[in-house]
Amino acid sequence: MQLASLFFMLSGMHGDLLVIRLFLFAAYLMLLLNLLLGSPLWGDSKADGLPLDSLIWAVVGLYVHGTSLVNLLNDERYVALNENEEALWCLFYRTGGLSRRLFKTIVAPDMEFVTLGSDEDIPTEHYFYIIYHGQVSLKIYDGSSTDLKVDRILGSAEMFDIAHVGFFDNSSIFVKVNLRCRTLEKTQFFRFSRSAIRRIANHQFAKDVMQALLLNTLSKIVEHREMNRDSPVVCDPIFSPLQPREQPLSVMPGSGKALQKPLLHIANCIYRSFAMPWPLGKHPAGIRQVLLSPPGQNVRNPKASSTAPTAFHSCDDNV
Repeated sequence: MQLASLFFMLSGMHGDLLVIRLFLFAAYLMLLLNLLLGSPLWGDSKADGLPLDSLIWAVVGLYVHGTSLVNLLNDERYVALNENEEALWCLFYRTGGLSRRLFKTIVAPDMEFVTLGSDEDIPTEHYFYIIYHGQVSLKIYDGSSTDLKVDRILGSAEMFDIAHVGFFDNSSIFVKVNLRCRTLEKTQFFRFSRSAIRRIANHQFAKDVMQALLLNTLSKIVEHREMNRDSPVVCDPIFSPLQPREQPLSVMPGSGKALQKPLLHIANCIYRSFAMPWPLGKHPAGIRQVLLSPPGQNVRNPKASSTAPTAFHSCDDNV
């Protein structure tokens, strides 16, 4: 019985679904063994008729699961953002669905808001930029040579240097080229250090959003090769406040409005997450495997080789 209580408590101290199921399975197994074999004698563990072991496990279990419950409900509170954070969050939310809470926790602490005047050099060696207002002249050279590979104008919502995101191997074309950037007018940026953007891109709750941002940037590169950019947009609409139709559903986790109708929110979560055991229900294959990182992100793997294939491949060296 004591082991069953221990496993029940441990199931509330882990976030991995496999570990939770493992501890719950072990707890019910202990209950079954206790039923079949009987409880062992623990000696006198009562005070005035009160079973001390049950009291201790009840208090510990209430604390473990209660604090987790409070923290989960606290996550659903509305998160206030300043004007610049709000604009960047709209980009992250529209592109990959990042919640305000995750943005405030993962992205906002490392964000810098930078303004540069016209015709100023932009240091790119140690920084990653997302353009908010203005235009930037981007020239890409082949390594340290003067061989110009790309000469184009970047506008609002575009970003550079994407090599700092950490999605590419050292042999990738995105890593081997040399960027030189200058502002064409007064320009405002969201800036992140190289280490910060790598940390954000590798975060288990934000990596999908960063990959979506990368694909969005690459799609802009393809689009701009086929279109005239004589009249670029000063500020991309992706930074504008959300329209009513874009607002997240209030009953969904991360909406910031779930606590306005907590019972409806809990009922919705119970309904959406309920699954019958096999064979009455189908197992959601790979439910735990969304956290797996590609080779370029295995920063904790000491055996990762710099000669491994790149995470993304380029078909044309002139991209």
